Amino acid sequence: MSEDKPKKKRFEGLIQFKEALRQTIVCLQASMEDRFAHSLQSAWIRRLDENSELAYHLLFAMGREGVGTIDDAAQLEAKHLVARIYQQQTDDLKSEIRWHGAIEPHISLWLDPADPLITSYFFRLVSLACNETSCAFDLKQCLAWGGMLRSAQARTADEARTFIHDCSKAYGLSADRVATMESFLNHLAALVSGYDSVHLIADGSYIGFVVEGRPDFELPASGQPAIDRLLKTDAHTIAINCEGVTHGKCQFAMLTPIRIQSKSVGPMPLKGFILLHSVRRAGKEKQSELAS
Repeated sequence: MSEDKPKKKRFEGLIQFKEALRQTIVCLQASMEDRFAHSLQSAWIRRLDENSELAYHLLFAMGREGVGTIDDAAQLEAKHLVARIYQQQTDDLKSEIRWHGAIEPHISLWLDPADPLITSYFFRLVSLACNETSCAFDLKQCLAWGGMLRSAQARTADEARTFIHDCSKAYGLSADRVATMESFLNHLAALVSGYDSVHLIADGSYIGFVVEGRPDFELPASGQPAIDRLLKTDAHTIAINCEGVTHGKCQFAMLTPIRIQSKSVGPMPLKGFILLHSVRRAGKEKQSELAS
């Protein structure tokens, strides 16, 4: 009689995730091996899923060490990264996003699971967050090929707006894309008290705009008002990366596809909203602020 162990089913424990998102999570599981856990591998994750009607959770380990056995929140260590995922299969996510006030997850993600752009972005985001490095987590590095095209210091909204127009001339950005970036900057005005820098990022899928500064809001109390403000921007993907310390620096990113529909057709549908809090906490012992 053969002693061969039964082969592991490809989607075992992942059937709750849909379409392109499920494929992406399978790839994460394969690449991270024992640094990845879902509800079948962690009793604590299973209870989180059972207690939530809308969200599912994943657990990652940063660096080289495995996740280990996590049956209770008390067993979490600095190496652990918790993701809470809301799947919304609608034409536009804006009306579906609700911040539930808990900052326990380090990654809160609302997305259309059928959209390959946002699911591939999630893959890169998790892969970068779990890298073995002492540097602070940086949204500017989450696109393929590094993604950086141009950066500038910007202490005011006017300087940030000038940066957008300079980039438009240098890279031939369309009027609709420039208008979307300016709209994002205008809505940020109510959330950021001091600007530090601005960045244009791009790869073969996205063109994006990143603003770094110090926010006027704090989590969890002001999470929903901040989200509601940024949802007024017609972007494909919006991400906020907060250090997790009072008055710490934040990164605000908006991404648009390489090919975007004309505003005359209608507003761009939102396919992903990501809120990151205290990602790569261990690294901040060596570098307390976001990479600039």
